[in-house]
Amino acid sequence: MLKEWWDWKWRAPLSYALAVVSPVLVLSMCQALRVTYSEQTSMVFFFVPILLSASWGGLGPGLVATFESATLSAYYLIEPLHNFSIASATSSLALMGMVVAGVLTSILMEWLHRERRPRDVRSVALRRCWKW
Repeated sequence: MLKEWWDWKWRAPLSYALAVVSPVLVLSMCQALRVTYSEQTSMVFFFVPILLSASWGGLGPGLVATFESATLSAYYLIEPLHNFSIASATSSLALMGMVVAGVLTSILMEWLHRERRPRDVRSVALRRCWKW
């Protein structure tokens, strides 16, 4: 019963908190490593919070992490800095690729969550039935 309560009560708020906080942490790491990696290479690190948020929470947190990662990387990592305009075509393609991959990952993880839910509901109902 404790696990069911935990999943119901805290899973959604924690997954959205992870989706908001983790891209900021990745941004601070990318800014520290900016000397050794280029801007396109730094955007690869943003896939980690997208994958974690989408696998933990599904479509909503995955999309939040995707668009927050795209916004943070466009503003803080891509030249010209502290501006949303993108100077090079390669940076633009890298950013679009990150957004497309994040959206597809979020959709697929939501599909996986929906496929697991009926099985989880049936197993909980069977456990309750056999407990007496």
